[in-house]
Amino acid sequence: MTEQVGDLTTVKFDHHYPYPAHRVWSILVSPHLFGQWIKDFETARYETGLTFSFSVFPFMGSGFVGEIDGSFTKVVDDELLAYRMTTRDGSISIDSCWTLNPDPRGTRLMVDATGFQPADTDQMRFRQLCLVGWPAVLDRIDELLRER
Repeated sequence: MTEQVGDLTTVKFDHHYPYPAHRVWSILVSPHLFGQWIKDFETARYETGLTFSFSVFPFMGSGFVGEIDGSFTKVVDDELLAYRMTTRDGSISIDSCWTLNPDPRGTRLMVDATGFQPADTDQMRFRQLCLVGWPAVLDRIDELLRER
């Protein structure tokens, strides 16, 4: 897995799985997977335009209470999962894109989140949460693929 460093307005990861895209996709959109990290995520469908909400840990000493609203901005089965996440208070709004690229050895999953504001302490804390949390999600996807 590779991670982009230096640009504080984005978070990028690139992870390869030795499985076809449809298998990686089935794990990526599994409520079981996301239920391991976030609370109250009850989305059963992933479709462009649908909205969702969930809870994460609040940032102590900030106004962020852990409530996030989102909408899927573009969903293409086995290829692309793009969404916008916005904190309930509107202080953070991030666009995320998870792109699956098949190759002869399996599937490359590229994760790209944009919109972080380096001058905003809470946004940098949220970025750090992504930097720490998403590699765990990418590794867990790998574990779930091996279990199936």
